[in-house]
Amino acid sequence: MKKYIRTLILPFFLVLSATSCGDYLNIVPDNTATIDKMFENKEKTLKALATCYSYIPDVFNNHYLTSLTLGNEYIAPTKWNFRTDVFISNRVMMGDQNVDNPYYSYWNGGLGGSRNLYQGIRYCNIFLNNIREVPDLEPGDYEDYISQVKFIKAYLHFILLKNYGPIVIADDEMDINASQDEVHQFRSPVDEVFQYIVDLMDESTNNLPVRRMKSQVGQIDQVIVKSMKAKVMVYWASPLFNGNSEYYSNFIDPKTGKPFFNLKYDHERWGEAAKALKSAIDAAHSANVKLYIYQKPIYEFDKEDAKTSKIMEFAYNNRFSIVDAWNSELVWGYSNVSTTGTGTMQSACQVFNIEYPNNWRYSYNYLSASQYITEQFYTKNGIPIEEDKTFDYENRNSIVNVPMDDYHKGYLIPDDQEVISKQYLNREPRFYAWIATDRSIWRTYGTKYNMRMRFNETPGGGNVSLNGEFYPSGIAIKKWVHPESQNLQWQRIVHYPYPVIRLADLYLMYAEAVNEYSGPTEEVYKYLNDVRERSGLPTIQEIWSNAEIVKNPGKHSTKEGMREIIQQERAIELSFEGHQYDDVRRWKKGDQYFSKPIQGWNSFQQNAENFYLPVTLQVRNWVTPRDYFTPLSISTLNANPNLVQNPGW
Repeated sequence: MKKYIRTLILPFFLVLSATSCGDYLNIVPDNTATIDKMFENKEKTLKALATCYSYIPDVFNNHYLTSLTLGNEYIAPTKWNFRTDVFISNRVMMGDQNVDNPYYSYWNGGLGGSRNLYQGIRYCNIFLNNIREVPDLEPGDYEDYISQVKFIKAYLHFILLKNYGPIVIADDEMDINASQDEVHQFRSPVDEVFQYIVDLMDESTNNLPVRRMKSQVGQIDQVIVKSMKAKVMVYWASPLFNGNSEYYSNFIDPKTGKPFFNLKYDHERWGEAAKALKSAIDAAHSANVKLYIYQKPIYEFDKEDAKTSKIMEFAYNNRFSIVDAWNSELVWGYSNVSTTGTGTMQSACQVFNIEYPNNWRYSYNYLSASQYITEQFYTKNGIPIEEDKTFDYENRNSIVNVPMDDYHKGYLIPDDQEVISKQYLNREPRFYAWIATDRSIWRTYGTKYNMRMRFNETPGGGNVSLNGEFYPSGIAIKKWVHPESQNLQWQRIVHYPYPVIRLADLYLMYAEAVNEYSGPTEEVYKYLNDVRERSGLPTIQEIWSNAEIVKNPGKHSTKEGMREIIQQERAIELSFEGHQYDDVRRWKKGDQYFSKPIQGWNSFQQNAENFYLPVTLQVRNWVTPRDYFTPLSISTLNANPNLVQNPGW
């Protein structure tokens, strides 16, 4: 019988040596707990299970280090001139990624708040190899815990895969007496890694409950596993991984002499992804997971406007689909959101409290939206602003008086003497639910704030004393902020789980997979329309057939046209949730999206004519194919000569 490492690093000692053999195989240090102690009873085993969960990347509790802001939806404050380590995502998107100490280094831990996922996988392997020794498990515990940890192990492999491409499959606990040849492992081709992840997720499904009881929300169940497996298969079918001869024909596995990527496109991947997604959706439906519809009483201050407002019902649906804790749409939520921490995305986006203008605790008034993402949202007709004949696209940056009509009632300051950018008029309900613009209304701190976001205005604007630490684009993000959250004390914040995956994501991935496999079908239209209906928009067939409104009618009738429609629908519905960066990469559209500078309004100006001038806030630098994957660190490559660097690094 092989002898394995019999010590286990406690969570707060999880730091690896730079001289280890590939980092994930290092010999553990002193000052550790023995494995026998960790598995001597059920109580301690549950702590070990919690430690396995702790390796799932935390992207919600530190807005300086989060990967949610990768891509081109967000823009961070100007105070640090975009170039310091404070906002790691800015450095990556500006081309400052490096091989000496990579950002978001999930392979060996590093800048960006990322933990060493191979260490987490090793912990999972130790758990799987020792749980049989626990004497007081109750019937069903063993199978349940094993299944949860197998899923976590597969999920950590998936995160590594989508960030690095070919990776080392760490399926077994390493023998402490392993030879150097055994320790110096090779990266596996991406198809092998995908298959390993899918198989391991399949293994984890059967012994899990279909859905967890309320006391166990956040723990893995069948609906979560099926949903995440389906997402993995969508990635496998996507252009970055499916027949990518354009970028990776010369990216060779030194073990076999063959390319790491399958260079021949496999159309059936989309069909398999569609089947997996339909299975996940059916499982979710059977567990009463459904698109969120707001059914609570509306706020007292909205009751009068609600009588005639054209969009309030739908804006409420979307605003609370994220912040209403454990709501009907949530498939899997990240439940380890800090209740006392001051660095959450909610705090970063929250406007200053006008009652306490000099106390910013839990409200920082500085993580803002880019001009790009605001222009992605549809018009009220449910089509892109450049496609709508009724929308004055060419003059969208002109200044007009705030309209006093029922469509905008409750979402723009009700004063026709105020002026606003024309592009903020007649937009879809999701725009008003999730974006706070100058002269808009933001339901926050349990009341309504009239947002005035020009320089020296409040709430939302900047001033000299803020030293650039205010919404740099002049556009704020409501999506993460619960309308009743306060500031000053952590007890005043309304907390909710971060949506790792929700039903709307499954619907849109299913529409994408079916369209890629079969072209536009009724199934494609149905699942897109379900998401749109919740937002008060007309059906795809209805609006894209209307030549009086749409400049290019019939776009929805071709695979290529539907592909663009689905991709924009994902950009809107899942905006700010951390999907865009990975979506753009898997679609191989990095050059198109990530090479353009980030723009916003001229937020240092008070006069409307000067404020409403698009300005470049940050220059971006994207290099293909280099930037599609994170580099391995030089120390990792030096420690294991069998590892090869990603192309371009």
